[in-house]
Amino acid sequence: MKNPKTRLREYLDRLIRRFLNTKSLHLELKRISGWQIPGKIEVFNLGSYFFELAKYSLWRTILVEMAMILSPKEQVSLIDWLKKAREHAPSLAPTRYNPSYSGVKREPIKPKEYRALIDRHINRLDAQRDVIHRIK
Repeated sequence: MKNPKTRLREYLDRLIRRFLNTKSLHLELKRISGWQIPGKIEVFNLGSYFFELAKYSLWRTILVEMAMILSPKEQVSLIDWLKKAREHAPSLAPTRYNPSYSGVKREPIKPKEYRALIDRHINRLDAQRDVIHRIK
């Protein structure tokens, strides 16, 4: 991979945008469901066919997006990004916020430590494999 730092940051930006879009869809779903309370249910019932179709479509879109983000088979997925970040750890020059760090900027993370961090995240995702499989 040429210029892995730039390419992986762009890749991560795409993943973040997809996640934020999915989160936005979930908020819209919650807004619709908010009309199903006493005092507002009459309004919901007037457009119930539309609202039920919208809720169904939003849930399907959310689940498909989450399955794609978490699937190791997708071209653009969190697992794929983690594997590439692990491979190119030295090129990424990762840093973290540490208020007690003596430097002016952020504290650098050693590639070995960064790989261990990535491995922990991959293991956490693997621990949720059943949930991810049900989403798919």
